[in-house]
Amino acid sequence: MQRSITSTHRFTRLAGVLMMICSTLALLPSTSGAATKGDLADIDVAHHGEDDYVVATLSNTGTIKVEPVDCTEDTTCSRHGWTTLGTGFKAMLINQLDYYGTVLVTGRRANGDTWYRKGSCGETYCSWDSKWRSIGGKVVSVRSAPANNEDCVHLAALGPAGGVFQAKICDYGFDGWTSLGGKLGQVGVDWDGQVYGTSRAGAFYYVESARWRWGGGKITQPVNADFDIDLKCGLSAKKGVWCFDVSNRTWTNYGGYWRKLDDAQVVAGISKSWSFQVLRSNSIRDWGGRLNQAAAAHCLSVGVGGDYRPWYRNSCYGYSWYRL
Repeated sequence: MQRSITSTHRFTRLAGVLMMICSTLALLPSTSGAATKGDLADIDVAHHGEDDYVVATLSNTGTIKVEPVDCTEDTTCSRHGWTTLGTGFKAMLINQLDYYGTVLVTGRRANGDTWYRKGSCGETYCSWDSKWRSIGGKVVSVRSAPANNEDCVHLAALGPAGGVFQAKICDYGFDGWTSLGGKLGQVGVDWDGQVYGTSRAGAFYYVESARWRWGGGKITQPVNADFDIDLKCGLSAKKGVWCFDVSNRTWTNYGGYWRKLDDAQVVAGISKSWSFQVLRSNSIRDWGGRLNQAAAAHCLSVGVGGDYRPWYRNSCYGYSWYRL
């Protein structure tokens, strides 16, 4: 009888452990080949005030969708439904445009034209402009950043031959593409509108006083650090993060191992184990999940899982990933 009771207790404990493991796995983005796979190619997020966000996704077939999300002091957020904004795009970005709830979605078509659409958003909704507007251009890569102390978004882009261009979209209209001269392999822009990037060989360059300056180094995937506007970072050949300080022209090795960097304004990306990791001022933080694409704004992290569906994590108040 004693042996039977002990076996029962062991079975009960094992069942409990298995239930906890299954519950944990249910909160992680799947990497299985399930028949319910989504079709997302990219994801981005904009914070537009208080605990309010708008998530934007791009499908493999070129469709841009958006969803308002509000996150309070809880691990989960409230979702308010997807809206299709347009089709026929190769890339997309979303940014806060002003401090009154306006966000800006930017899309690039296969022919290089850049288009934008504005939304006026509250906690649970967005009211979108009736149509997309074009700022033209024939570009192959676009990066963006919300402007400091202006109701605008800065854009930087590369032409087919590597030429560098800048533009600005504001509440009142837009300033179209203008050439900055020079040629780069990858490009970025910060909140002050400073354009920077890397040559095809990986050397870092940035614009200062209307002139290109050489910063040296050898990195790829240049991005601005959200905790210090002077830091421009990228990946070394060994997949560690190095940052160049434009104020004193020095390089710092922050290390780690990153499969790629995947956000325009946060040093964040995919780790060796496919989790989402972020560089903070004094350490690299691993925020879990299993993702192919990721982005972050304020407290909300979003990603595309191995199931090609959208996931989120309320990073200020929780540790788990949930389906969007």
